[in-house]
Amino acid sequence: MSLRDTVRLDSDIHSEQAPNGAKKHLNMQTEESSVIEEIDCGLVLDAVNKVLMRRAYFREKQRSHRRRERDDIHQLRKQAEDLETQAQRLRLRVNPRRMQSRQPHEDSDGGLSWHAIAALFRHETRLTLAENADLVKTLRRHRSLLTRMQLWVAQNDKVPKVMLSDDPAIRKLTKEWATQQMYHNTAAAFQAFPTSFDSNEFSVCDLTVSDLWVNFVDYSQYVWHAPMEVAAYVLRYHLHELLSTRDMSSWTENTVLVQAKLPDGDSAAVVVAHFHEADRCVVVMRQLQSRDILRDDDGVPVRDGQSLVWFDLRRADDGRTIGRVKTLSAMHLKTSGEGSMEAVAMKLGLDLTDVPLPDRDETFRKFCMTKSKESEVQIRSLIRSVLERVQTELTVGS
Repeated sequence: MSLRDTVRLDSDIHSEQAPNGAKKHLNMQTEESSVIEEIDCGLVLDAVNKVLMRRAYFREKQRSHRRRERDDIHQLRKQAEDLETQAQRLRLRVNPRRMQSRQPHEDSDGGLSWHAIAALFRHETRLTLAENADLVKTLRRHRSLLTRMQLWVAQNDKVPKVMLSDDPAIRKLTKEWATQQMYHNTAAAFQAFPTSFDSNEFSVCDLTVSDLWVNFVDYSQYVWHAPMEVAAYVLRYHLHELLSTRDMSSWTENTVLVQAKLPDGDSAAVVVAHFHEADRCVVVMRQLQSRDILRDDDGVPVRDGQSLVWFDLRRADDGRTIGRVKTLSAMHLKTSGEGSMEAVAMKLGLDLTDVPLPDRDETFRKFCMTKSKESEVQIRSLIRSVLERVQTELTVGS
């Protein structure tokens, strides 16, 4: 019989012998002691379980921390070994001769002979002299390039013309400098761009003739039913179709040199570069001056001028591409002969022989404006047709 049963039996015997009031009091004490006993056992068990769980949690946390430390140490040691191997390989690549093992001979007593020491010094001296000669050669090459670049900057500092050098390194730097300068001034180029046309196509141009200088400026806006990436692709890889030429050479990372056909039938070298941003693409075109350009008797170039073009391509909300174009051209006219207003007008199809001298500037200006508007219509149609064809080819190819 258990202790609880004994207590219950004893309480029953006492309850039978006691009066009614005492029986009730004894029953209440028995029930209270039983409840207190059960409550105390539950609380103790819960407290013990919490302590055990907390200890198990901290033990597992410490084990995890030690495992993580071991993994980190192993990873760092492995990384150090890889770096040491890579450093050894780089040292061998820089100067393999210096890394060759050259163990000097030892005497019988374990010391080094003077012959071995002298041979080692001679070997190290030859290696040092060879390395010094390589460094001097590299220094002279860089110094020569720097001198030529300084000369080129001095020649192209005060005139807005760019002339390519025969040196390949300088040619590459020249094209990058010329196009990056235009890209840097993109905001200034479009500062006067008309804003009253919203997303419609338009063209606003002006031409002035003053002091033998012909200045032309044009603001145009194109709306193409193609993504911006396709429009930029056409302006980079199909530009020869738009410029009516097949000569596209001297490709670099973002520049290409093309031979563009001028309105009077002549050709000129043009460098083109693309600059991609998050929501737009800027394409710049700049006319280059040739060293073997036709010159008059005084050595002055017959064709003295420049041409700059900015394309600002942006995405529209409906998937189209809006292209803003700024064209800036200037040409210096000669007083007579080749390169004069009369000669240039004749190449364009205008005869100024019978036009009075005071009216020639205005007649020439109006004629050039008419030719410009006709050319604008043609170039819009050409770009649209090439763009549609390329977009179809890309869609079918994908």
